[in-house]
Amino acid sequence: MATSGIFDQWDLDHLGPFPIPKSGNRYIFVGVERLSRLPVAFPTPDTTGMTTSHKIKNIISMFGVPSVLRVDFATSFQNEKVNRLCDTYNISLNFNAPYQPEWMGLVERSNSRIRYGLAKICDGNYDTWEDYLLEILLGIRSSRNRSTGKTPDELLYGIPLKTIGGEIFPTSNEVRVLELSGVRVERLETVNTAVPYKHCTTYDVGDLVLILNGRIRKKQPHNK
Repeated sequence: MATSGIFDQWDLDHLGPFPIPKSGNRYIFVGVERLSRLPVAFPTPDTTGMTTSHKIKNIISMFGVPSVLRVDFATSFQNEKVNRLCDTYNISLNFNAPYQPEWMGLVERSNSRIRYGLAKICDGNYDTWEDYLLEILLGIRSSRNRSTGKTPDELLYGIPLKTIGGEIFPTSNEVRVLELSGVRVERLETVNTAVPYKHCTTYDVGDLVLILNGRIRKKQPHNK
């Protein structure tokens, strides 16, 4: 499916359950904006429809109403609360192919990086794992994406985010206008680059096809 513009489509998923910190949050609600690859993540106590719809509202409040949400067949997305929310905001809820988590590649890669970051930072002690989630997100948002050639924050704001050891120089208004103009061009180029690959393949009866059926673990942090 082609992406028409920034914040138009999001891939959503859940990670967990993790060890329970004092806050009681056991899961992470993860979303990835499909054009910029911007990740968002919110600790949650559960994956019920009510909690999931509330986190979707968080995305809407920050980035506006999307046209499409791509999700898996988990009950956290197949319920009255989420359906009602999507109907209210006229959002299409697209489900990925059953048992094919690889087809949700954007959010699965973010999941993997979050799990890896938690495993490294917590070093076996996950009592305060959610305290490090924002730091991990900063690292992902300021890392260059091989598909777009830009970091997610560059596609959003026109300049890279300042990180530890990094330096952002003062920018004049004139230069900032040029930067923002360039960002619009870069977003358009990202859309145009993606469009040729977003087509449906047709098959005839008797054709041999390769079906991916790998199992991606979401329940535990990992070190690989």
